[in-house]
Amino acid sequence: MARRATKTAAVESAATTSLTTYKGFNKDWTCRDFQYEVGKTYEHEGAVVRCASGGFHSCEHPLDTWTYYEPNVSRFAQVTASGDIDREHGGDTKIASGKLTIDFELSLGDMARKAVAYVAGLVKASLDTNVTAGYGAHSSTAGEGAHSSTAGTRAHSSTAGTRAHSSTAGEGAHSSTAGTRAHSSTAGYGAHSSTAGTRAHSSTAGEGAHSSTAGTRAHSSTAGEGAHSSTAGTRAHSSTAGTRAHSSTAGEGAHSSTAGTRAHSSTAGYGAHSSTAGEGAHSSTAGEGAHSSTAGTRAHSSTAGEGAHSSTAGEGAHSSTAGYGAHSEVNGDNSIAHSAGRFGTASAVAGSAISLAAYDESVWPPKLIAVRSSMVGENGIEAGKRYRLTTAGEFEEVSE
Repeated sequence: MARRATKTAAVESAATTSLTTYKGFNKDWTCRDFQYEVGKTYEHEGAVVRCASGGFHSCEHPLDTWTYYEPNVSRFAQVTASGDIDREHGGDTKIASGKLTIDFELSLGDMARKAVAYVAGLVKASLDTNVTAGYGAHSSTAGEGAHSSTAGTRAHSSTAGTRAHSSTAGEGAHSSTAGTRAHSSTAGYGAHSSTAGTRAHSSTAGEGAHSSTAGTRAHSSTAGEGAHSSTAGTRAHSSTAGTRAHSSTAGEGAHSSTAGTRAHSSTAGYGAHSSTAGEGAHSSTAGEGAHSSTAGTRAHSSTAGEGAHSSTAGEGAHSSTAGYGAHSEVNGDNSIAHSAGRFGTASAVAGSAISLAAYDESVWPPKLIAVRSSMVGENGIEAGKRYRLTTAGEFEEVSE
């Protein structure tokens, strides 16, 4: 979570400071090579300095953690920051503290709900904001750093200012921000959340909710059943955790991930990553060098870009690649790893099969001259090893 601060405030007194904050981690609960554990308390000896090695970092706004840890490949927790506190005025809500307790892990849905509560708290405490609590009420702000929140059924909340926050908690409510570094969050049934600003965050936790971001490095996350998440910005992140949810990214280097049953994940950007973990979920990438992975039973993974990789781990799941030099891999039973592109490779486990193609490269365009499939254990194919097809139609083992 390192980013050089340009200005810091005076360190707050250790005697009176105790904050509920949020922290991101790698999958193994490390942060900057330091190992953490849920339920443990850690203390720093020496001066506390934000964005340096002086203290433990966390964020007061749950969604600010996504700036430092990608939501689809990281873990998050609610923590208690205490002792000396150092923060940057004018920046995001990241702080450094002399003492940190890892309270408990949070799901992406939990993070969305915490974000709604956080913004609602800002609105309640601020005089330069709009807040509505009535049925079908509307709330809107256009100023820099303004906050907007609604809690009523079918209420609408909108902000257009830089660093503005928008939050709705009512059924069918809508939340939208267009400013740089703005945050948008909804927790209501069928609610919609949208951000268009650079580094903006969008999150929904309601059933059937929609979340969309179009800004550079924007993040989008949904946790509700049947929810949709979409990002179009460069290096944007999109994640869904609900059943039958859909996640899509179109930006360069974007990441898309779904964890719900029968959810779908798709990326079209260069070097983008797409991953699904739910049963019957599908994952697809179309960009050069992109990666696609599924872990659920009967889930399918497909890539079409040059040098892209496709992998499945569930039983009955299929993996397919069509790009030049792409690799297809299956790790579940009754699955097929199919690589149809030039110089493609494939690997499979026992009980599954590989399928490869070979082309005559002496002509242009290259001509398809051989296609061959085999079960693992037949025709010299061994489990876990990578193969390609020669122009003579023979399987040839290749090193990784």
